[in-house]
Amino acid sequence: MFIEADYRDAFPKSNLDRGYIGDGYMLCTDLPAQSFLKKGAGYRLLGGKTSPELMNDPSYFDDDGNNILRVQLDPSSQLYKKLYNAGNYQVFVELDTDLVCTPNTVECDVDTLRVVQVSSVYFEFVERPCVQQAFYNDGKQIQLRENTREGSMCANPSLPHAREACCNEDNVDHVRYARMETGVTHVYDGERMTYDTAQNRCLEAYDRGLCLFEKVTLSPTDDDNKKGYHWTNKSCGINVKVDP
Repeated sequence: MFIEADYRDAFPKSNLDRGYIGDGYMLCTDLPAQSFLKKGAGYRLLGGKTSPELMNDPSYFDDDGNNILRVQLDPSSQLYKKLYNAGNYQVFVELDTDLVCTPNTVECDVDTLRVVQVSSVYFEFVERPCVQQAFYNDGKQIQLRENTREGSMCANPSLPHAREACCNEDNVDHVRYARMETGVTHVYDGERMTYDTAQNRCLEAYDRGLCLFEKVTLSPTDDDNKKGYHWTNKSCGINVKVDP
C-alpha cells in the first residue's frame, strides 16, 4: 500500500482507549524557539544522501545537477561538534542537553532545520513528537508559487509551515511578481519559517511585507522549482462539517 500524504485526513486520530494519539504530548506551538538545538531534538544520519527520508522534499532535489543548497554547519558550532563526534558518526543522535547557537552561523537565523551537512555527510533533523491542533486562531493562507495552481490552504502562522514571498499589496508589480532570493530572504532551499519571520525577512531585504500574490519570482541564478508553499497576508479559518 502506498500512502499519499496529501490525500489523508489531517484531523486527530483516535487511539484504542477512547483518547487520541497525541494525548500527553506537548503542542507544537509550545516548542521552544530553535527547538533543533534543544534537549530531545534528534538527527538521523543520511550519509552521502542529501534528501531527507522522514520529511518530503520534491523528487528533483535528489538530482545533483540542481545544486540544492543545504545547511552547512560551521565546525565551530556546538551542533556540528555534537554530530561530528570526532569523526565517529552515529546512526541517530539525540541531544541530551540544550545547545547554544554560535553567533553569525545559520543556526541563529532560522526557525527550523531540515537537512544539515557535517563535514562530508548529511543528517536529517527529527523534531520531538508534538501535536498540531486542527483548529487555531489567526490563520493565514499559504499557496504555491502561482495562485492559479491547486494547493492554497490555511496554516497556523505560529508554526514554520511555509516560506517568504515578498510584496506589498498596494503595488501592482509586487502583487504580480513577489520576490525571494537565496542568501537574502532564505538561507537554504526548502526553508520553512513562521509568518512573522517571513515578513521580517522581506522587510529587511526589500522593505516589503507579504501579500496575496499572483506569482513568485526568484533571482536569475535560482531554480524556479525550488519554491514550495509561501505565506500570504490573507486571513483564513478552518471549518468543520458535522454529520447529524
